[in-house]
Parts: sequence; structure tokens; C-alpha cells
Amino acid sequence: MEYKSLVKTNTEQFFKRLAEIAGRLGIPSEWLQHVMYSESGLSHIAVNSIGAVGLIQFTRSTAKSLGTSADALLKMSNVQQLDYVEKYFKVQISVYGVPKSVVDCYILVFYPAMVRKGKDFALPDSMYASNKGMDMNKDGKITRDDVKAYLEKRIGVKVSDSPGGTSKWPLLLIPLAVLLLSLTRSKIF
Repeated sequence: MEYKSLVKTNTEQFFKRLAEIAGRLGIPSEWLQHVMYSESGLSHIAVNSIGAVGLIQFTRSTAKSLGTSADALLKMSNVQQLDYVEKYFKVQISVYGVPKSVVDCYILVFYPAMVRKGKDFALPDSMYASNKGMDMNKDGKITRDDVKAYLEKRIGVKVSDSPGGTSKWPLLLIPLAVLLLSLTRSKIF
């Protein structure tokens, strides 16, 4: 999905800064874009029903743990708020490791303790009611597969839950394989 049209201010600065942050974190910029789109529609002034704010929907307690406040985050530009997105991910990565897929990246924002759990791990019952819209198979629990399906529905792209991230990458390798095969046959290689 192309997200540039959704960022109305500081567009070039925003995506340049986002690419720099992704590089420092060791993940594709596309993953962060998917997470921010899913959480806020890439709006740095988004506020949800429980009062979480910004690009990745910082809760008040999370904002405080990062040395700021929800109110301060809302007063920042989209580019300024990216500093706190980076801070947040650095903390999570130090605990849970670098995300191995776009699903891991999303889970680091949604419920970090789920990152290294198996596919059968479900959110605690106490979290179900406020997140039941993520129960994609309607079985009364929210598992990693539900989170993956929810993310796919939100961003409109099939994603992989294995290292590498999105299912389109193997498709991009096909032209390379065809080129290598033709070079091998023509004895140039």
C-alpha cells in the first residue's frame, strides 16, 4: 500500500526520517508504515477511545515511560513524534529482540509479550472485551493468527508471519531468477 498521500504535512521529511529510523532499528520502513497506518492512519494527532494518541497510539503510561506525555505528543509535528516512535521500538527491541516479520512489528505495539509466543498463545481474557474486533475467527480468543488476519484486513495486503515480512517479496525475486536462468543458458555467467 502506498502511504505518502496520507501524510499531509512534512511528507518528504517524514518518510526520510522514517527510513533512517527503520535502518537504525534493523527493520524495513514498510513495516513501520504498516503499523502506523493500522494504529492511526498515519495521523500524529489521532486519539482512540481509551485516550491513546499519535502515530502508534501511545498510551498515557507509555508516553510517561518515554519521558513525555500524551498531551505533549499531540502538540508535536509528525516528524517530531517519530523520535518517540523510535524510542518506543528501541525499548521493545531491547526486551523482545528485533522483529522478524511485520506481524512481530505490529505485536510490539499491540501486545509485546506476544512476540515470541507460539501461534496458540492468546491474549489474557481481561483484554478480550476491548479488543474483540481483532478476534477474526470469532472463537472467543485473540491469537497471533488473529492479529495477522487483523493486520492484513487493516492494511489491505497479505503479510507473512515468517522472517522477511510480506508475501510480495518472493514475487519480486521471480524476475531475478528468470534473469539468472537466462544468463546461465547464454553462458555469460
